[in-house]
Amino acid sequence: MIIRLLLLVNLLLICLASHAENSRPGIESQSVTTIYTTVFVTDIDEVDSANQSFIANVYVEFKWHDPRMKSIDNSSREVTFDKTWHPRIQIVNQQHLFRTFPESFEVSKNGNVTYRQRYWGDFSQPLDLKEFPLDSQLLEIQIVAAGYNDKEVLFVQNPDEPSGLADKLSVTEWAVGHWVAEAMTYWPTKNVEPLSGFHLLIHVDRKVTYYTIKIIIPLLLIVAMSWLVFWINPVESGSQISVAVTAMLTLIAYRFSIGELVPKVSYLTRLDYFILGSTLMVFLSLLLVIITSNLAKSGQTQLALGIDRWSRIIFPFALIFISLVAFV
Repeated sequence: MIIRLLLLVNLLLICLASHAENSRPGIESQSVTTIYTTVFVTDIDEVDSANQSFIANVYVEFKWHDPRMKSIDNSSREVTFDKTWHPRIQIVNQQHLFRTFPESFEVSKNGNVTYRQRYWGDFSQPLDLKEFPLDSQLLEIQIVAAGYNDKEVLFVQNPDEPSGLADKLSVTEWAVGHWVAEAMTYWPTKNVEPLSGFHLLIHVDRKVTYYTIKIIIPLLLIVAMSWLVFWINPVESGSQISVAVTAMLTLIAYRFSIGELVPKVSYLTRLDYFILGSTLMVFLSLLLVIITSNLAKSGQTQLALGIDRWSRIIFPFALIFISLVAFV
């Protein structure tokens, strides 16, 4: 009986010790547990507009003080997740991430706990692409303490280890501008209590040079090719129709070839307006060829020539207007 009682007391002490280790430091005094946070982006590999995501290499570091973890022998040590309290760090917008550091904590002799991790992989990022390819975006890395609000756990920027970006990044399509690292309140849904969190916001501007060379200039040349019909005598209807149909088929084939370069979104972007306007101009060129050919066959050659002369002026100005509407 006495042995059973001793075993029961020992089990109770173990449970109490385990509860003390896994409860939040400062919960007895109802004080906030401060998490000193560092989020440093060492590289951004790619921003995928079509999949609404980006690939980044991120180093994070979290520090907090837990007096219960002070070392008896005055030495630092490494502990596992189940041996101490931690703020249950989660990256909200992670997709497929790889961790390169071991999942453990470093505890100093005075009870300062440090968690370091390096993540590499995909982060989801809703993008507003209405201004594509002249758009600017905000890339966000959202970190929360799962199950804790800002009255229990408070993230603050670590003054000794500041957040930020590396000087050189791999991403070539975007120009990286300013960034902000700060505490934030994360609302999973409207009817759920908000979570304490921290995020790093990176402002990026798309470089339009790539799309100018790969899409816009070739498209302008195809549209200009369709105007050659206005310099061919309407009497030669076969040559006119051949040039117009060739331009139309070239445009259709080109649109298929650039399909992977254009974001797949349900709304129209600036580039979509330009492509639609260019397609309409090539179609109108074909339509006018048919009209002038029929006029020439019916003996109204002068009227057909007049339409061609006016088209030589109107179509270039129409293309300039479409370009201004789409990009300016």
